[in-house]
Amino acid sequence: VRRLLAMAHAHTSQFDTALAVCHEARTLPGAESEPVEAARVLLASMQPLANLGRIDEAIEAGEQALNTFEQQGADPMAGRAALNIGALSAMTGRFAEALPWFDRASTYLADNPMMLGQIETNRGTALAALDRFEEAEAAFGRASAALSTEELAWAQAIAEGNLADLAARQGEINRSLRHLENSRRHLET
Repeated sequence: VRRLLAMAHAHTSQFDTALAVCHEARTLPGAESEPVEAARVLLASMQPLANLGRIDEAIEAGEQALNTFEQQGADPMAGRAALNIGALSAMTGRFAEALPWFDRASTYLADNPMMLGQIETNRGTALAALDRFEEAEAAFGRASAALSTEELAWAQAIAEGNLADLAARQGEINRSLRHLENSRRHLET
């Protein structure tokens, strides 16, 4: 309950309160007997830490959570932790450092199209920032393919928009326009 409360505080920009609730949750009597739940609290602390500019602490919390999830066989949570670490690394300009985290996340979340699409979108963005355009295009293409279900048409539209942006950055306007048209069709769905 405290983890969810912390997340609610974080989503309403009450970052100090969110961290206090995370600390309270981790120090509850018996918390050490529930390592996966304690790790989920660490994972929840990443957003408020990052928003308070405590990036290295946020990454450290994510790494601790990831290690626990891996030790406990909580693969989907391990994938989410690795994705969060990679995304935070990329958001702070550490694009090359982010890529191995995305690789790690994809090994745990390969059977979850939505999460795989998110991983590949983040990977493509990091690769584009490193001017590795062909690899970025392949990542955005994988994201689009992973998100190619009717329920995820909005997410596929974003992936197609990323492909359009990447093509435009390379001066390939016709290809960019094709991707924009695909994006528009997905948004209509």
